[in-house]
Amino acid sequence: MYCFGFDWLGRNLAVDLEGGDGEGLVVLVEPGAGELLESEVELTPFDDEVLVADPTGLAAGFFDEWRSANPGFDRLAFDQCVGYKVPLFLGGDDEVHNLEVVPYDVYWELRVQLRTGTRHMPAGTTIQRIIVADDVEQ
Repeated sequence: MYCFGFDWLGRNLAVDLEGGDGEGLVVLVEPGAGELLESEVELTPFDDEVLVADPTGLAAGFFDEWRSANPGFDRLAFDQCVGYKVPLFLGGDDEVHNLEVVPYDVYWELRVQLRTGTRHMPAGTTIQRIIVADDVEQ
């Protein structure tokens, strides 16, 4: 897979070169849900048709809703995204009140670690605490 973009929610757009008829199929890597969402759309039609004709794929309506709830917001910096405070895979709500502006790299790093650490836990498992440390000895 090769990433070719990302959106305001910090989701990565990638192309799976093993899918499709040679061009590869577009996938969406969603850190807030801890999921890889596959499509049946190849890269060129995705770029030419989906992004232009159907902005719902990038949650444009959800962005408008979030912007309305945050009137003081101006714009995201290139290294920021709007991420889930409580990830969906840990029971967070897929609602505007569960979103905040965060550094893109920190969001991804924490979500990958959380998803990796919780992937095999049974549904409903209570997590007692999460420790985030700035300087961890390796």
